[in-house]
Amino acid sequence: MREPERVAGTVECYDQWRDRALAEQQAILSRIDQAVARLSPKNGTEPAKARQFVTEAQASWGDFVEADCAAGEVLFGAGNAFALDALDCEITHIEARNQQLLSFEEKYIGT
Repeated sequence: MREPERVAGTVECYDQWRDRALAEQQAILSRIDQAVARLSPKNGTEPAKARQFVTEAQASWGDFVEADCAAGEVLFGAGNAFALDALDCEITHIEARNQQLLSFEEKYIGT
């Protein structure tokens, strides 16, 4: 296999890995949202605000990932491995966020 074909195939694998991790993230976020939506305010809890904060946190996290990976991209430079480095950065952040969301879900929702 020629180098460009190998890199293209590897990028495709990374794309699929990222897409699976993002799909898992959306499933976790959906479970959290649905569970919090079913909660009633009691003893000073504010489920509606919690939903809002999760949404805001997720948007901020997306901005963080974009900026963090962009910083690495501009320092890495152009070339075949450039695309893999950017995807690796995204995947690392997505998988870490998924673990954070699972921890949040377990701690506050009890799943």
